[in-house]
Amino acid sequence: MLARPFAVFIAVACCCFSSCATPRTSQGFIDVDGDGLGDSVVELKLAEDKEAVLLHLQKIDVCKKVQVLAEQGYARIKQLHAASRVGPLELIGSEARLASANIELIDAKLALARTGLMAVSEPTFIDTDEDGLPDMLQIPIHAVELLDEKVALTHSLFAQRSHGHERAKSLQKSGVASSDEVRNAAQQMYEAELDWLNARLERQSLRDADDR
Repeated sequence: MLARPFAVFIAVACCCFSSCATPRTSQGFIDVDGDGLGDSVVELKLAEDKEAVLLHLQKIDVCKKVQVLAEQGYARIKQLHAASRVGPLELIGSEARLASANIELIDAKLALARTGLMAVSEPTFIDTDEDGLPDMLQIPIHAVELLDEKVALTHSLFAQRSHGHERAKSLQKSGVASSDEVRNAAQQMYEAELDWLNARLERQSLRDADDR
């Protein structure tokens, strides 16, 4: 999301939005990057469209906060593991939680892209307070790139879960892990594999649609 101070957007007086084929949006030009040149943007016109987009953006923001906490937690567990204060399974679990948080963030962005409300090649202007001034610009979301990233992350999570399963089996042989822990690790591994397969199928489906 690209937010600009009011002073930057005072140039909106120079913007001329003209009606396009659909009444849901309006096409126009705004100096987005401050280079003095007008950049093509799309404005959302309907209140319900703005509300839907803002809800999705709010979810994306919350997912980002969860991701930051997961990153902090993983960094802390790594320190504790290096000091031999937590075991390898705790470290693997923390890695998996971070990967899951990254995947949830991608899914939140994909959900916004699937609404079809955002322009795919230019920023979307949202007047959030109905004062006629552009107080929020959302950059385009490229679904294929996000799905490429999701495939990589789900594969990484599957690898982590597989390693955790093997580690649990090894610890069971040493009398450290229980049979329930091994079964739980196996279930997590297979669930991660399904997520990886689903991400690959989702990406393939989108590419097939683009080729039609």
